[in-house]
Amino acid sequence: PVDLELTKTDDGFVAVAGGDPIPYTITVQNVGIRDADLGEAVTVTDELPAFLSWNTFPANCSADGQVLTCDLDPALLGAGDPAIVIDLLVDVAPDAPSGDYVNRAWVDTADDPVCEGEDCVPPPCERALGNNNVDCETTPLERFASIFITKTDNVADGDFVQPGDTYTYELVTGNSGPSTVLSNLVIDDDLPEQLTFVGTSAVAEWDCNDADPLECSWTGGDTFPGETLPPITVTVLVNDDATGEFIENTAIVTALVDVFPEATQGLAPLSEADFGGVGETVTAQDDEQTPLTASADLAIAKGASVAQVGAGNSFDWELTVTNNGPGVAVNVTVGDIVPSDVTVTGVTSGDFSCSNTGNSVTCTKATMAVGETGDVTVSVSVPADAPDGTVINVGTVESDTPDPDLTNNSDDATVTIVAQAPPTTQPLPPVTLPRTGSDTTGGLVRAAVLLLVLGGGVLLITRRRRDGEQAAV
Repeated sequence: PVDLELTKTDDGFVAVAGGDPIPYTITVQNVGIRDADLGEAVTVTDELPAFLSWNTFPANCSADGQVLTCDLDPALLGAGDPAIVIDLLVDVAPDAPSGDYVNRAWVDTADDPVCEGEDCVPPPCERALGNNNVDCETTPLERFASIFITKTDNVADGDFVQPGDTYTYELVTGNSGPSTVLSNLVIDDDLPEQLTFVGTSAVAEWDCNDADPLECSWTGGDTFPGETLPPITVTVLVNDDATGEFIENTAIVTALVDVFPEATQGLAPLSEADFGGVGETVTAQDDEQTPLTASADLAIAKGASVAQVGAGNSFDWELTVTNNGPGVAVNVTVGDIVPSDVTVTGVTSGDFSCSNTGNSVTCTKATMAVGETGDVTVSVSVPADAPDGTVINVGTVESDTPDPDLTNNSDDATVTIVAQAPPTTQPLPPVTLPRTGSDTTGGLVRAAVLLLVLGGGVLLITRRRRDGEQAAV
């Protein structure tokens, strides 16, 4: 009898969904003791499982869907002739599930049929039962894919943003292949502390939570190799207290490429242990650096409640701080080290939080908006024994926000101190005794003395007379 034997192999190839074609080799040889009849057709049939498709086959073959039919020349199938070799290439769909794919092929001729009867159905791989007309090859198939994401802002090159500005990011993701990415693709964007989330704009297939951290899930099905999904536009606000040279924002995309198949293809099911897990996740990220100019020109003006003060009195130093912009000033600090000529008795402000340690005064404010002003009053007393002189006091202001003009970050004021005058006591002039002689001046002096003595006598007599009268009464 004629005994045709078919063998099929992939030479140990491991297929990847969407990857290189599977190289199959079919050999047919007459291992019987006589030649094949020249008048009888010899046909090879190859039946591919789902997700596989024909790429390349010889000219004597034709494909109809998953089934390939090849007509062999019986003259080449003499007993002991070399085997006929059929080389095939088979494509793997990018969405093919992982697992073992079983490919069956058989050879059929009238003298050596693959099966008997009108309802002949070629058997499965029954080489072990002695049917060498049929052979199967089991090819393992795996899934691999990489994804990408790009994040860009709408700030022009060379430009920058400032506190209070709004701008947008565009998030674009896609599949670099070779396998499909499953439908649970998710983008996460946790905004930096310099930004506040405003909103998103995207097609309906993107399901976004519209909050920070932002999470958007793709609901439009699997993503095929080379496919780029519609973009997501994210609007953000630069916080008033934003600082730094850049705003760096990172977006991350995560997707599932493979899951443990519910039903493997063909005849060789895989166990979860063989598969190595329940799924394969891929991820990618991209960041964008947006230039930030958070400058604020702080200016301070210092004055005093008086221009001149007497020792032992009090007065106030007055400080006024202004933010000239263009941005919000963050962590503003006013400093004033009052000279030791006077003593700080109190610090008040309706705009700053102030404290003092001795004559060292510090006032702080978390933020100052553009155009905002704030006042500080430092009350001092002048010692009672202070000498004449002048007191010069310098106030300063600074913040964590870069200041484009440092010339107006300090100012001074001067107060003149006037010392207390000493007590005024005038001594009596000394009495000068007259000289002896007959000059006119001496006569006048003697006359005055005589009148004084006589007056005292009269006063004495009068007083005694009054005393006697009172005694008689």
